[in-house]
Amino acid sequence: MIHLLCTSDIHGNLLNYDVALNQSKPYGLSSLPTLLETFNRLNTILIDNGDVLQGSAFATYLNTHPKAKHSIALAMNACQVQYFNLGNHDFNYGLDVLFSFLKELDAPCISGNVHYLGKPLGQSVIHTIENQKIGIIGAVTDYIPHWEKPEHIKGVTFIDVLSYVKAEVERLRPLVDHVIVVYHGGFERDLESGVPTERLTGENVGYALSEIEGIDVLFTGHQHRSIAHVKNQSALLQCGFEGIEVMHASLDKQTWIPSLIELSKYPMVEDIKNLYQDDVKPFEAWLNTPCGALDEDRYQLADNLQDRLVKPALISLFNQIMMKETNADCASSSLFNSLVGLPQNPTMKDLLAAYPFPNIVVVKRLDKPTLLAYLEQNASFFSLDEKGNIVITPSFVYPKKQLYNYDMIDGIEYTMDISRPVGQRITECLFKGQPLDDDLVLRCAMNNYRSVGGGDFAMIASAPIDYDTGKDMMTLLVEALTSKHVIKVNHTNNIKIVAGEKL
Repeated sequence: MIHLLCTSDIHGNLLNYDVALNQSKPYGLSSLPTLLETFNRLNTILIDNGDVLQGSAFATYLNTHPKAKHSIALAMNACQVQYFNLGNHDFNYGLDVLFSFLKELDAPCISGNVHYLGKPLGQSVIHTIENQKIGIIGAVTDYIPHWEKPEHIKGVTFIDVLSYVKAEVERLRPLVDHVIVVYHGGFERDLESGVPTERLTGENVGYALSEIEGIDVLFTGHQHRSIAHVKNQSALLQCGFEGIEVMHASLDKQTWIPSLIELSKYPMVEDIKNLYQDDVKPFEAWLNTPCGALDEDRYQLADNLQDRLVKPALISLFNQIMMKETNADCASSSLFNSLVGLPQNPTMKDLLAAYPFPNIVVVKRLDKPTLLAYLEQNASFFSLDEKGNIVITPSFVYPKKQLYNYDMIDGIEYTMDISRPVGQRITECLFKGQPLDDDLVLRCAMNNYRSVGGGDFAMIASAPIDYDTGKDMMTLLVEALTSKHVIKVNHTNNIKIVAGEKL
């Protein structure tokens, strides 16, 4: 029997440690060696499907401290990963960090649809095991330029996933017994019905890939879903993020059987942590660095719905810091999937937990039609249930949780009426207490993910950029909170969300 194991979306979780909760968690890369001990490595192939460099406090530390052993490749090598496919977040710290990682990684890169200065960063491979020839093709979503900071992908070209994979399948199929596709992207349609589960932007094309004849196993990622499915005799898989699960495809009598393995069932080992023993103590000291003080103890979060129906003080803090840095007219921020607020006297650990992504702050110029379209897209985040109560629109929760795709804007006052049709919900919008002039253009500060249209905000992508700070939000938070003893926040209830007459 042949076994294929594939991790995906580890997001820097090397030490099985939750910074937000300040406690160990029962999954992550440190549990992978225990799982691997249950397999015979002579008939097992281990692949990683990307998004490994970003997402944890430890990854942030390693990638931003030159004296640290920044490379997460140490952990990947210790697990004897055999092939690596790039993820979109692996570009977040720029090409110097990415290339350093790839140089130190023992596993070859298989991402053939990514070219740098005209040459592919990876290529397909033929792996012979148990007298079977396995063709392995890697590809990452070509939608990355819609999100990533241009400086981070300068000289990089992303080839269309579907055309690349189809050509590689046709090339390899006559040469091998089985074809495996490793795709850092997700499924855009329901696997049973074929009905779209999201707007068909090209970000995810897993379903379209599953229609290509000749693929035996399709490993996917990016959406953090738990999928082990058989379609047209092909095994289709995806796993949760941060090492919660490992994808497993086993060959039994020429049939590929998909399954998911929960890493929480396998004890954590010290091997991975020991690789970074020189970094752990300075990392912990860095985490506990005091970062100023806030005016009141009012920056905690409690509920996914209520903290979006009523703008929390944390959002006002984020927006105020961006507006002060950029002198913008307004600013927009979102909460993340995990609700993590700030204590009155935060540490570096608290800031990393509250804002875990290295998003660069930029300013966009929004005219009246663009601003209103922006607000309407945000209003689509809410729906009414059968009792007429305001709820989160299901498509923002399933198939992929994307609660970060609802922004709250400071600097203007506006009202959303969720009882009205999508696209007609903004009933009032004021700037400095007055209705918007038709020729008004506002400078709006936001993160670079949103500025390039991430989250279906196409109207923002087409708006002209006014200013790029070159600083990520984490840096601005640290600068603001440590610049004075107490930072005071002007928190206003400038967003009204109603359902007809009902608040």
